[in-house]
Amino acid sequence: MLRAQKAPRELFAAGTSHHQLEEIQRLLFAYPVYFTKPTYRISHSNNLGYFPCNKWGFMALGKCLLFVIAIHFSTVVYADGFLDYVEEHLFQAESAPRIGLEVELTGLAPDEIGEILQKKLGGELVWKVRLEDNLDSRTRKIETYEVHELHLVNSLMGKDLIVKPEDNVTVNTNMAEMKAKTRIYEIVTPPIHYEQVIPLQDALDEMKLRGALGTLDGYAVAIQVNVEMGEGDPKKIQAKNILAILRNYLKPDHRDSIAADLQVPEFRQKYLGLYSPGMMSRILDLKYNPSNSQFFFDFMYRQSLEVLGYREAWTLSEVQARRYLQKELERRSFEEILPVVKWNFIRTSAVLMFLYPQDWLSKFLHSTTWFHQYPILEFREANSDFQLLKRVKQFLGIVQFSEKSGDLNWNQKMTKTMQCRSLF
Repeated sequence: MLRAQKAPRELFAAGTSHHQLEEIQRLLFAYPVYFTKPTYRISHSNNLGYFPCNKWGFMALGKCLLFVIAIHFSTVVYADGFLDYVEEHLFQAESAPRIGLEVELTGLAPDEIGEILQKKLGGELVWKVRLEDNLDSRTRKIETYEVHELHLVNSLMGKDLIVKPEDNVTVNTNMAEMKAKTRIYEIVTPPIHYEQVIPLQDALDEMKLRGALGTLDGYAVAIQVNVEMGEGDPKKIQAKNILAILRNYLKPDHRDSIAADLQVPEFRQKYLGLYSPGMMSRILDLKYNPSNSQFFFDFMYRQSLEVLGYREAWTLSEVQARRYLQKELERRSFEEILPVVKWNFIRTSAVLMFLYPQDWLSKFLHSTTWFHQYPILEFREANSDFQLLKRVKQFLGIVQFSEKSGDLNWNQKMTKTMQCRSLF
């Protein structure tokens, strides 16, 4: 009996499981055949057998291929969307920028979380007490209180990895009491590289097995991916790159797909949202090409005034806009502009404050203790679903493509075409 070389595994759908291949084997040998003709071998890690080159063999092969196609399109096509496309085709591990990660969860005590992190990342666990200042928006007084944090030092993360209490409140009052009562904890990394995310994902997998709970268990917790812009150098940070990232994430078709993929529950949606209508129209306009300073002013001042109800926000002179916003924030709580500076799908205020730290608004927001001047874009939408590595690749892929190529026009047909090509 003649035997051919192994057939390429690409004959079958990418990702075909062992159990699916066993079903293919069953189909191939469901016909009475004679093995006196030349045969061809199906390639896999274990030997499934041979099929004969006669009419019965080819009838079996035809049935087999139909089965594979059905599997492929029933389990892949309808699950794939914009973020899947980005992860598979746009993310490049070797050139990924640094990131900082924040993972919120509950169901485990800090000591249990620390034990698992130490097991996967090495290092030593140390309890530290940090004094935290908070501006009470009701009394306008600074309150100082202790926050007990568990630090993992000398680990694979490099600098300290921190496990700290997280309150997730929507008002800036009684923070000391909130932090003392909370049973939600946040894992915060220092700036790390992509390859360091892999052992951290292993740790999250074990936490889930040990009883850690996330968003789908009814808690308003999230995974946040903070992507470093311009290697942390203000001279390398450009408004056009930030706008390309925002545009590619916020285009209506992209947004619809992202929302369908991430499935953010209603109780988390209050922490997220689009920018103001005036700001969104500019972000989505390819002709909008501001300088860094103009983008800072449009985003921070004019958008804030629009949110506060100023119809003329986009036509006021710069002097008027500055004066009006300062007057409003002196008599109102800064919480009224959280839809501009914090509660976004992608939080942009940190990198703009980093570019213009001496601006009055940057100083004012920093004084509240809620805002910091970092060279990062914060991707805030992902649920805490323990799929950290997947989300990192997806958000980094958007940043990488946007900075390199600018505008991205994705639609569902691109994904389906890609899948057809991978199958055949």
